[in-house]
Parts: sequence; structure tokens; C-alpha cells
Amino acid sequence: VWASWKTFQWTESSKLWRWAFFFWWAFLTIDGWLLFLPGILNTLKFTNALVAHSHLAMAGMVTALNMVILIELGDSRRVKVLLARAWPFWLWNVCCLAYVLIMTVQGWREGLEPGVLFGKDYATSLSYGARLVVGGGMVLSSGCWIGSCIWSLVSVSWNRRTAKIKSKWRLESVEERRAVRGI
Repeated sequence: VWASWKTFQWTESSKLWRWAFFFWWAFLTIDGWLLFLPGILNTLKFTNALVAHSHLAMAGMVTALNMVILIELGDSRRVKVLLARAWPFWLWNVCCLAYVLIMTVQGWREGLEPGVLFGKDYATSLSYGARLVVGGGMVLSSGCWIGSCIWSLVSVSWNRRTAKIKSKWRLESVEERRAVRGI
């Protein structure tokens, strides 16, 4: 995979997402292997640790791969630039990593002592509160990407429309001037 990956002529704008994809893929492979070791799977079955594993796969690895595909195969330079912006990239990936780690720890707590899910448990409430905060960071990052893309499309459309109006106005004024001069 690595040899084939290196032969492709990648654009510089997808570099962060390519490294993120390999990070999430490696993390997913190690996490999946560890989860299926005897004893560990029995402890973590039906807990938030498996939720964390699925988020590791989908929110981490698949999102990174999709961003690489959008940046590399898209024909819009503006979209490439917007998706390659650093701060939404880091916000998304750091929050996703925090989410996975928080839910893995909570899953271990649930597997070792199932009673932590029932009743009032301060650490469980804290875990879910932290999950809410990092999930909000991921929503903010997504909102930044989609908002920037929509704004870019609207501004391009607006600029084209105003350019057409200005050019039409210029043509009319030139034609009117010629008519007035009798040319």
C-alpha cells in the first residue's frame, strides 16, 4: 500500500489529510487487534469502547480518506484550499482523538463495573460532558468547512452576476454614446 501510495502525484494541499488517514488507519488497526484479544473483548463488549472504535473508523479514518479524495479529485481550486485549511483540520482531528480516548476510558469503566452507567456517577457525567464539548468542536469544524464552501460558491456567483451587469452597462453606454455621436 505504501509503495503504491507514494507513486501517486499528490497535491500539497492534501498532505495533512494524508498523514491523518495513515494515523487513523494505524490507530484503528492496533485498537481492533487489541479489542479482539481474549478477555478484552468480553470486558468491552456492548460498552462505549466499541462506540469509540467505530468513531475511530468512521469519524477518523474514513473522514480523512474522504477529504483526501475531495481535495485530490475535485476540480475546484477554492474547495481544495478551503478543505486544506489548518485550524479546522486540527480542531476536527484533536476533538475526534479526544472523543475516542474519552469513550474508550468510559468503556473500560463500564466493562469493569457496569453499575457506573446507572445512578449518579460523577466520572460518567464528566465523560459525557467532555464528549459533548469535543463533539461540539467537531461540529464547529464541519460548519467551518461547509460554511466556507457555501460562502465561496455564493461569492463567485455574486461576482459573476455583478460582472455581467457591469459589462452590459458598459456596452449600453458605449452604444448610446455612438448613437448620440452618429457613428
